[in-house]
Amino acid sequence: MQNLIINVSREIRYKCVRSFLDFIILGLIRKKPISGYDVITYIYDRFQILLSPGTVYPTLNTLEEQGLVSSFADSRKKLYTLTKKGENVINQMAIEYLKCYVQLDTLSRLLLGSKLTDSSQLI
Repeated sequence: MQNLIINVSREIRYKCVRSFLDFIILGLIRKKPISGYDVITYIYDRFQILLSPGTVYPTLNTLEEQGLVSSFADSRKKLYTLTKKGENVINQMAIEYLKCYVQLDTLSRLLLGSKLTDSSQLI
């Protein structure tokens, strides 16, 4: 039973990371220029999800094609920075994602009820 819970937890985290990967990347780039490796490392450290380069780099390329990020070479790395358009888009994304979060939080509270006050359920 414990393995099932761990697998479900990991699957939910994986789905969230994949679904919000563009948002996560833009948020990271907003702070400082980053490489694809930086994205992979951050996600693993924060969510314990190891994304492949085949997932991260196409997302970075798409963001660049959309004009949300630009890239430049820094020694052996390709670094990405946020464009003005990217700044505007991430602000709008943050608002929309917050609206979704509120809805999901409400649903979770309805489903969990009194279990929500038991902090061991939240880990």
